[in-house]
Amino acid sequence: MKSARQIVEQAESEVHRGRAWRAKEILRGAIASGRVEAEVLESYGRLLDSLGDRVEAGRYLFASGVRTAEYRDAIDLFIARHGKRRGRDLLAQLPTRLRKAPLASLPQSLRDDLSALGVPQSPARRLGASSVRVASGTGCAVAALVFVAIFVVGLVATVNWILSR
Repeated sequence: MKSARQIVEQAESEVHRGRAWRAKEILRGAIASGRVEAEVLESYGRLLDSLGDRVEAGRYLFASGVRTAEYRDAIDLFIARHGKRRGRDLLAQLPTRLRKAPLASLPQSLRDDLSALGVPQSPARRLGASSVRVASGTGCAVAALVFVAIFVVGLVATVNWILSR
């Protein structure tokens, strides 16, 4: 498995060859497969910023936890777009692995920013897998009840039709 540094170097090499699209694929693929190291996120954010996608750049620069004056505008654009409802919208925009990570594992600057934006700092601050399991379990139960009700109504209607003949 490649290190975060190797992934970033490979992406930078592609940019130097004039293939920013390939660098974008490399970094996006790494993030999608769970590589959310600050170095990878920052590199992807810088690449997006260089391509003119300021809001998306802000997403990944914010998630990286790296705070520089150079990144401030992009991060502010991202927060303005997604940080409206006490940070919940903003949190939902972060890579899945970061949303589900223990709070202590996140960069301090990211934890501070999330706190300042009103995101609860407790372990239950996010919609994790357990919430999704409960929601999907409830949905399955409701669907099963609807199916049983339709079956019973159909059975009663069929019996009534047979008896009326």
